[in-house]
Amino acid sequence: SKIRSDPVVEIGPEMMAEMRDGSEKGAGRMVVSSAGPMETIETDRARRLERMVFTREANALYTPADGGAPSRIAADQLVLDMERSGTKAQIGALEANGNVVVRQSAVAVGGEEIVARGSRLHWNRRTGQGTLLGAPFATIDRGANHAEAPKISFDAILAVAVLKGAKSMKL
Repeated sequence: SKIRSDPVVEIGPEMMAEMRDGSEKGAGRMVVSSAGPMETIETDRARRLERMVFTREANALYTPADGGAPSRIAADQLVLDMERSGTKAQIGALEANGNVVVRQSAVAVGGEEIVARGSRLHWNRRTGQGTLLGAPFATIDRGANHAEAPKISFDAILAVAVLKGAKSMKL
């Protein structure tokens, strides 16, 4: 385990991109920072997996390479699961825990910022899919529209949301 007291990590396209059927999935740039220390933990030596844990006021800015809307993720803790191959590494997944807020730029989504809140977020870079959980509810707002459910699943960060479980919506 290694601990860094200057926890700012920039993850370029080479660490995000993966070729699938001739197109890159999850390609883009991510910058992660936090007010607390960042710890790197080797989780599986044989498969060269490691986990980067950012604590206290952790933030990530994800900008897709395809020109899609950038997303900001803020939480009490951010965890990146990294897969290493030689001298290169790729993000496998991102997990955010505690007071999770995801904001997507208003410019790219028709002038209304999308804001989602919950207690836990999991995003798989390979599939682009994720889940936002809330106790009792996760919420998603776009302008005057408001929806809440215990679980919100999405394709790409906030691109298409599916509410699961009991729902409350104001459109």
